[in-house]
Amino acid sequence: VIDNDKTAVTEGIINNITSKAEVNFNDEDTIQSALINNEIDYAIIIPEGYTNDLISGKNPEITSFEAKEGNSSMAIKTSLDSYINTLKSFAKNANGNEDEFYKALNYYSEGSYKVSYVSVDKGEGNKAKTSAAMGFIVLNMLF
Repeated sequence: VIDNDKTAVTEGIINNITSKAEVNFNDEDTIQSALINNEIDYAIIIPEGYTNDLISGKNPEITSFEAKEGNSSMAIKTSLDSYINTLKSFAKNANGNEDEFYKALNYYSEGSYKVSYVSVDKGEGNKAKTSAAMGFIVLNMLF
Protein backbone atom coordinates (compact mmCIF):
# COMPACT_ATOMS: atom_id res chain seq x y z
CA VAL A 1 0.00 0.00 0.00
CA ILE A 2 1.14 3.50 -0.82
CA ASP A 3 -1.01 6.09 0.93
CA ASN A 4 -0.29 9.53 -0.51
CA ASP A 5 -3.37 11.06 1.15
CA LYS A 6 -2.87 9.98 4.79
CA THR A 7 -6.32 10.78 6.18
CA ALA A 8 -8.75 9.00 8.48
CA VAL A 9 -10.64 7.80 5.40
CA THR A 10 -7.58 6.24 3.79
CA GLU A 11 -6.63 4.76 7.15
CA GLY A 12 -10.06 3.09 7.17
CA ILE A 13 -9.44 1.75 3.67
CA ILE A 14 -6.11 0.31 4.79
CA ASN A 15 -7.68 -1.19 7.93
CA ASN A 16 -10.30 -2.83 5.72
CA ILE A 17 -7.53 -4.52 3.75
CA THR A 18 -5.48 -5.34 6.86
CA SER A 19 -8.35 -7.38 8.25
CA LYS A 20 -8.07 -9.70 5.22
CA ALA A 21 -4.41 -9.75 4.26
CA GLU A 22 -0.93 -8.76 5.27
CA VAL A 23 -0.27 -5.12 4.42
CA ASN A 24 3.13 -3.60 3.70
CA PHE A 25 3.86 0.06 3.09
CA ASN A 26 6.25 0.61 0.22
CA ASP A 27 7.21 2.95 -2.58
CA GLU A 28 6.30 2.46 -6.24
CA ASP A 29 9.68 1.00 -7.23
CA THR A 30 9.47 -1.61 -4.47
CA ILE A 31 5.92 -2.52 -5.48
CA GLN A 32 6.87 -2.99 -9.15
CA SER A 33 9.79 -5.20 -8.20
CA ALA A 34 7.72 -7.22 -5.72
CA LEU A 35 4.95 -7.76 -8.29
CA ILE A 36 7.41 -8.87 -10.97
CA ASN A 37 9.07 -11.31 -8.55
CA ASN A 38 5.70 -12.62 -7.27
CA GLU A 39 6.53 -11.47 -3.73
CA ILE A 40 3.14 -9.76 -3.43
CA ASP A 41 -0.22 -10.52 -5.01
CA TYR A 42 -1.89 -7.12 -4.93
CA ALA A 43 -0.90 -3.48 -4.46
CA ILE A 44 -2.78 -0.19 -4.25
CA ILE A 45 -1.78 3.45 -4.51
CA ILE A 46 -4.07 6.02 -2.91
CA PRO A 47 -3.53 9.42 -4.55
CA GLU A 48 -3.06 12.66 -2.67
CA GLY A 49 -6.37 14.51 -2.31
CA TYR A 50 -8.40 11.29 -2.50
CA THR A 51 -10.49 12.08 0.59
CA ASN A 52 -11.24 15.68 -0.39
CA ASP A 53 -12.25 14.60 -3.90
CA LEU A 54 -14.45 11.86 -2.46
CA ILE A 55 -16.27 14.16 -0.03
CA SER A 56 -16.74 16.85 -2.68
CA GLY A 57 -18.60 14.38 -4.89
CA LYS A 58 -15.89 13.63 -7.42
CA ASN A 59 -15.07 10.06 -8.34
CA PRO A 60 -11.42 9.59 -7.27
CA GLU A 61 -9.72 6.38 -8.27
CA ILE A 62 -7.36 4.17 -6.34
CA THR A 63 -4.72 2.63 -8.59
CA SER A 64 -4.33 -1.10 -8.12
CA PHE A 65 -1.91 -3.69 -9.45
CA GLU A 66 -1.96 -7.46 -9.20
CA ALA A 67 0.63 -10.07 -10.07
CA LYS A 68 -2.00 -12.59 -11.12
CA GLU A 69 -5.69 -12.82 -10.60
CA GLY A 70 -6.31 -15.22 -7.79
CA ASN A 71 -8.48 -15.93 -4.81
CA SER A 72 -6.49 -13.76 -2.42
CA SER A 73 -6.51 -10.67 -4.63
CA MET A 74 -10.17 -11.21 -5.59
CA ALA A 75 -11.27 -11.25 -1.95
CA ILE A 76 -9.35 -8.06 -1.25
CA LYS A 77 -10.69 -6.33 -4.39
CA THR A 78 -14.27 -7.29 -3.59
CA SER A 79 -14.02 -6.08 -0.01
CA LEU A 80 -12.24 -2.89 -1.07
CA ASP A 81 -14.85 -2.14 -3.76
CA SER A 82 -17.65 -2.66 -1.27
CA TYR A 83 -16.04 -0.37 1.32
CA ILE A 84 -15.29 2.34 -1.24
CA ASN A 85 -18.85 2.18 -2.59
CA THR A 86 -20.07 2.68 0.98
CA LEU A 87 -17.79 5.72 1.31
CA LYS A 88 -19.11 7.10 -1.99
CA SER A 89 -22.66 6.65 -0.74
CA PHE A 90 -21.84 8.59 2.43
CA ALA A 91 -20.23 11.36 0.36
CA LYS A 92 -23.23 11.58 -1.97
CA ASN A 93 -25.66 11.81 0.94
CA ALA A 94 -23.49 14.40 2.70
CA ASN A 95 -23.61 16.71 -0.37
CA GLY A 96 -20.06 17.91 0.20
CA ASN A 97 -20.59 18.52 3.93
CA GLU A 98 -17.47 17.12 5.59
CA ASP A 99 -19.05 16.95 9.06
CA GLU A 100 -22.01 14.93 7.77
CA PHE A 101 -19.68 12.60 5.89
CA TYR A 102 -17.56 11.88 8.96
CA LYS A 103 -20.65 11.50 11.12
CA ALA A 104 -21.95 8.79 8.77
CA LEU A 105 -18.51 7.17 8.62
CA ASN A 106 -18.22 7.06 12.41
CA TYR A 107 -21.69 5.57 12.75
CA TYR A 108 -20.81 2.95 10.15
CA SER A 109 -17.46 2.19 11.79
CA GLU A 110 -18.99 1.73 15.23
CA GLY A 111 -21.80 -0.33 13.70
CA SER A 112 -24.86 -1.63 15.44
CA TYR A 113 -24.12 -5.18 14.33
CA LYS A 114 -21.21 -7.14 12.96
CA VAL A 115 -21.16 -10.09 10.61
CA SER A 116 -18.35 -12.59 10.50
CA TYR A 117 -17.73 -15.53 8.24
CA VAL A 118 -16.31 -18.77 9.59
CA SER A 119 -15.77 -21.60 7.16
CA VAL A 120 -16.40 -25.08 8.49
CA ASP A 121 -15.33 -26.63 5.20
CA LYS A 122 -11.58 -26.66 4.70
CA GLY A 123 -11.95 -27.62 1.03
CA GLU A 124 -12.13 -25.26 -1.93
CA GLY A 125 -15.25 -26.79 -3.50
CA ASN A 126 -17.97 -25.29 -1.33
CA LYS A 127 -16.56 -21.81 -0.72
CA ALA A 128 -18.36 -20.21 -3.67
CA LYS A 129 -21.64 -21.87 -2.70
CA THR A 130 -21.22 -20.82 0.91
CA SER A 131 -20.44 -17.23 -0.10
CA ALA A 132 -23.50 -17.12 -2.35
CA ALA A 133 -25.70 -18.52 0.43
CA MET A 134 -24.35 -15.96 2.90
CA GLY A 135 -25.13 -13.23 0.37
CA PHE A 136 -28.73 -14.39 0.10
CA ILE A 137 -29.05 -14.50 3.88
CA VAL A 138 -27.73 -10.94 4.22
CA LEU A 139 -30.04 -9.70 1.45
CA ASN A 140 -33.01 -11.30 3.17
CA MET A 141 -32.03 -9.63 6.44
CA LEU A 142 -31.89 -6.25 4.72
CA PHE A 143 -35.20 -6.48 2.89
